[in-house]
Amino acid sequence: MFRDWVVAKPKAAAKRKGKRGEMRASERKRSPVSINSELRALKTVLNAWRTAGLLPRITRDDLTDTLKALPTPREQPTYLHPEQLKKLLQAAQRHDVATF
Repeated sequence: MFRDWVVAKPKAAAKRKGKRGEMRASERKRSPVSINSELRALKTVLNAWRTAGLLPRITRDDLTDTLKALPTPREQPTYLHPEQLKKLLQAAQRHDVATF
């Protein structure tokens, strides 16, 4: 419910010719990384309140189950062969000598 609202919330953008700090709803969706950031912050606050005894009916499992993070796509890194690594290191050293 709340998680669905957080996920569906549109991306905010600066309002054109608006006052400083004025925002408008953009038509683009927010990225999973920014949504997960909000969910993580909310989980932290709710868990702190729970451990302080302010939320006696909520358990850690409730928070974990209801505020699950969205899957984030991760690019597969490209690995270099030893010969390519040598060339890259030599280029970096040449750059450092020329710069410093």
